[in-house]
Amino acid sequence: MHDKHPSRRSVLAMLSAAPVVAGTALAAPGIAEAATGRSPSSGSVPDGLRPGGAFDDLVARLAAEDRFSGTVLLEHRDRPVLERAYGMADHARGIPNESGTIFSTASVTKLFTSIAIAQLAEQGALHHHDTVGRHLDGFAPEVADAVTVHQLLTHTSGLGNYMRIGDFWREAATWDSVEEAWEGTLRYVRMDRPTLVPGSGSVYSNTGFVILGAIVARLSDMTYYDYIRTRVFAASRTTATDFYTLPRWRADRRIAHPYVKDGDEITDVIDDRQTFVGTPAGGAFATAADLARIVKTLLRGDLVGEQHLYLAMSPKTPRDPGADPAAAAEPPPPASFGNYLTISALTGGQWVLGHGGGAPGISANVHWFPDSDWFVAVLANCDDAAGEVVNAAVRHITE
Repeated sequence: MHDKHPSRRSVLAMLSAAPVVAGTALAAPGIAEAATGRSPSSGSVPDGLRPGGAFDDLVARLAAEDRFSGTVLLEHRDRPVLERAYGMADHARGIPNESGTIFSTASVTKLFTSIAIAQLAEQGALHHHDTVGRHLDGFAPEVADAVTVHQLLTHTSGLGNYMRIGDFWREAATWDSVEEAWEGTLRYVRMDRPTLVPGSGSVYSNTGFVILGAIVARLSDMTYYDYIRTRVFAASRTTATDFYTLPRWRADRRIAHPYVKDGDEITDVIDDRQTFVGTPAGGAFATAADLARIVKTLLRGDLVGEQHLYLAMSPKTPRDPGADPAAAAEPPPPASFGNYLTISALTGGQWVLGHGGGAPGISANVHWFPDSDWFVAVLANCDDAAGEVVNAAVRHITE
């Protein structure tokens, strides 16, 4: 896609400059060390993360206690360190989870939408200070004239969750095509109003990311889904990542069903508040290996060029410690920021970038560590399972 293909290290070196964060300069010495090879932790794999180590034992114990069902992938310098799968993808049909099992990624989908916006910005099709009304019709003036692309990406628009408006779930249950689900979702998105003055604070926003997806569709002259499939998934050479419909989810033996545990009872909730197809805010499906492919392709500069990758990855807005837990594995550390792709945090002297997501029976996290060249993906088909696993990996990598 680009004439210039920067190395991952050159991109990280750019991040050691002084990015703008809410009008102030922020130095990133840890990333600078990674770019020059000076990071003391970048060259070795901690014993605790190796097969049979403390992290491996933790995941096995959580699975044995029915507290984890899913897949875990750790990579260091593009090489697999640990890959595990536990639990059942489909209890009724006796299908176990495997390394290639496909899971709902919930809000990790926002990463794909953000990449699309970065691509369009690089092409000059949009600017981050553009208002919603510059690209889309049908929004109230307090959204169309006041909310910007920057605010949508950083969850500072004041908009919240369209799924909590009126009869959304009752109506969504009647949608039986991708087109009907898209138009129906946009109807509710247009009903949402900012609860804060745009730019004055943080509100985790599913509404905002559907708006971003609609902008992608408008500017690309493609459906949002076709754009992401072509420019993100296919460009990253993924093998199973897609926006599968609900009927496909029910039928496809490769896709894990979501389960909720209540005492000793485990319930399949695939038909509980699931829309016909996912949205730009959540609901794409992926394998752990495919998520690694997307992140590696991104960091190579094959999805977004060097300058716009720097722009997208550098910290923008300080995060509120009370932010929605779907956005991260745990409450953010003091040095935690929203950027145009993910959440970035300074933990144990290292920058950690990533995104999480959750819904009933779904838990997903993807994180990467520029300073030490680690990648972690945890995909689970049970409640609140990925966070504890990811947090343990983070501790081993950054300690």
